[in-house]
Amino acid sequence: MLKTKKRKIGAICLASVLCVAILLCGCGKSVKLTTGLNSSVLIKSGSEKISIAEAKLYLTTLTDEYKDMYGMNLWDREELPEDLTGDTVTASADAMALSESELVSYVKNRTLERVENIFCMYLFALEKGITLTDQELAACKEAAEAYYASLSDAEKEYIGADVEVIEAAYVHYTYANDLYNTMTEGGVFEISDDAARVMDAYVIRTSEESNAKMAYADLQDGEEFLAVASIYAEQSTITTSISRSSYNDTLVSAAFALEEGAYTEVLAGEDGYYIIYCVSKYNEDLTEENRALLVRLAQEEAFDESYEEFAAGLYWEFNSELWDSLVPPVSGEITTTDFFKIYNQYI
Repeated sequence: MLKTKKRKIGAICLASVLCVAILLCGCGKSVKLTTGLNSSVLIKSGSEKISIAEAKLYLTTLTDEYKDMYGMNLWDREELPEDLTGDTVTASADAMALSESELVSYVKNRTLERVENIFCMYLFALEKGITLTDQELAACKEAAEAYYASLSDAEKEYIGADVEVIEAAYVHYTYANDLYNTMTEGGVFEISDDAARVMDAYVIRTSEESNAKMAYADLQDGEEFLAVASIYAEQSTITTSISRSSYNDTLVSAAFALEEGAYTEVLAGEDGYYIIYCVSKYNEDLTEENRALLVRLAQEEAFDESYEEFAAGLYWEFNSELWDSLVPPVSGEITTTDFFKIYNQYI
């Protein structure tokens, strides 16, 4: 029986896995779970589709990245990494079965998030009328040939992808990348000096209010700030720079109100008690760096809003039976991690 449901695409950072500065927030779309698609098609929207072989390109890359990260075959671990499960699973017959099941689900879910988001961005790019240049298309073809040539026979057999499928994957990714760059680089956002401002400061932070009050009393008695900080400050670095995102509003407002050479009273922060000394009210270089960052964040937020609006109205078919039957590569013969490394060499 066919069922329709809403799937929430999870937030992912493609910069860390795909080596490109793309940050996607979650979005919703309508998905029809079906077994009626061609046996090689995983996702289909209109005439556009993603094959299971293309998804395996992502799956092999992500699986082997985790193997490299932890320096061992994850499927043979006696304990799961804490960052994958939140809790360490101890070794036993039942726990080992659970561990493998949890890890398979984790890797597959992360893979599907990436495949879905790339495909969604590809469709959005088509909607926006974005086209690839002849140079980009030629580079995708060359990269596909290079990646295919790098695969062992075992890897070719597992992935089941020929050069054309790899080329299609590179084309989909290039559309997604071009869409993001086009939409984020085009927006003009004005960031005021006050919003971008960065000041130079000395900071004393203590976990106990009584210690902060003793430090403040010493300052009031005329002791040098750095000398007092060397006695009472619990953090490793006393010299710092402060922007509007550095601390809570109370601390930042008090710090920004200081004249050079002045210091605040004892202020409560989220992780202790603070006294802040103003070294320089305005660090021009750091302020301009912060302004560029804030512009970038505003551009990304504008992109996210447009992307979510598009994805919310998107409908596609998903071959759930085919995906459920897919098993991540556990053989030591499947070790390729070059899919996006080769892409970056050519495109």
